[in-house]
Amino acid sequence: MLPGISYNNSQVASLAAMEEIKKINPQEFQDTKHLCRALMDTTRTVAMILFLVGGAVIFGLFMAVSRIPFELAGWVSSLSLPPFIILGLILLAYLFFVTFIEMIPLILLTIPIFYPVVVNTLGYDPIWFGVIIVLVVAIGVITPPVGINVFTQLNHELKWPGPDRMPGFFQT
Repeated sequence: MLPGISYNNSQVASLAAMEEIKKINPQEFQDTKHLCRALMDTTRTVAMILFLVGGAVIFGLFMAVSRIPFELAGWVSSLSLPPFIILGLILLAYLFFVTFIEMIPLILLTIPIFYPVVVNTLGYDPIWFGVIIVLVVAIGVITPPVGINVFTQLNHELKWPGPDRMPGFFQT
């Protein structure tokens, strides 16, 4: 991509984004103070995501150099358990960890460890494994004791979760 030249897709995407922002509250963005605040919040969020992805890349490189996933794969292949039981144990570990750690950091931190085990040693398809991990992690983020997505949704409603909102969480 040359400096100063953008592709049609990026132009259309930026125009669509500006139109969506205007739909939220057009009067709010007439003042440059609100627009600057929105841009600063967006920049802060993008920076956090990029630092997270950068840290995950460094962690993945460390895992490759330390050969921990390959040693784990060798240990798993020496077990006399069927592959679906080993995969079930990995998925249970994901369910446990995702109740305490957020979704994206957990996936970014554990894929370098479990991917070689599941794909190379157990012989599962990588696309299938990715879909299963996303589904299990999505189930985990609504599961107590933390249930991050439930609290996020309830924060938008400005109501504290009670027995009528989360049955099973507040059992008497």
